[in-house]
Amino acid sequence: DDDLAERDPPATFRFAAGSLFQIDDRFHASAGASFTRTNRDRVAGGIVPRSDQFRVDLLPEIGVQLHPRVDAAAGAALPVSGKNTPQSYLVTATARVRF
Repeated sequence: DDDLAERDPPATFRFAAGSLFQIDDRFHASAGASFTRTNRDRVAGGIVPRSDQFRVDLLPEIGVQLHPRVDAAAGAALPVSGKNTPQSYLVTATARVRF
């Protein structure tokens, strides 16, 4: 479909930063933020008006050390602001094994 319409997918840039905090010997938390920017769509050589997007998310996470080599964490991506993008939420569960 994209080739026939001469459609070029827009470039997306994402920047995220955060920090990890040790709460206790076994518990940790992290907090961060991300910024995502997507350029405008191009169809048949022209730019689609108001097709650019940006989004800012908060990224909280809390984790526990289950074993000296195993961590488990739960986190989320919570939208703070955006333009031309759906307001969606993300919940994550992570298991980390160190060796």
